[in-house]
Amino acid sequence: FTMLGHPESISALAVNQFPEVTLIETGEVLKHTTADQVIVSGSYANGAVLTAHIEAGKRNNYGMQLDITGTKGDIKIWNTTSFGNAFNMIEAAQGDSQPMRMLKVPPRYNWLPENDLGGSQLELAYLYAAYAKDVSEGTQLAPTFTDALRMHELIDAIEVSNRDGARVQLK
Repeated sequence: FTMLGHPESISALAVNQFPEVTLIETGEVLKHTTADQVIVSGSYANGAVLTAHIEAGKRNNYGMQLDITGTKGDIKIWNTTSFGNAFNMIEAAQGDSQPMRMLKVPPRYNWLPENDLGGSQLELAYLYAAYAKDVSEGTQLAPTFTDALRMHELIDAIEVSNRDGARVQLK
């Protein structure tokens, strides 16, 4: 949302595809009642389109992927594990029919010293670094209470859209 803003409206589907889960360590089978698939589509005021597919319990532990298609090219931010050691990769292509190429994060975005943290730990460390920078330098890099409120409004809208089977306008 920091990069793209907030959508004006969304439609959502939330499904519990796996009503039972097996604990790998013990073999115990547990009931599972929470949605493990959430699909959201929406639109922005400028006509841009949002599509998001959040999938839990992947058998092959695939992570996340964010695709951004703009008027001048494409960006793909992805990783291969949800909570593992791999950190985000960034690929981009500018122009039409161009191959995606790996991009390096510019040094000015590396606020932390070299370390051996895994991807999830590194993302949390950067969040704390953003908070520290906000306090010491008066910046606004870290999410705020307003950001949290907007996220909860979006989650509420996803639940309403799924329940009612209807498109929901956001504030």
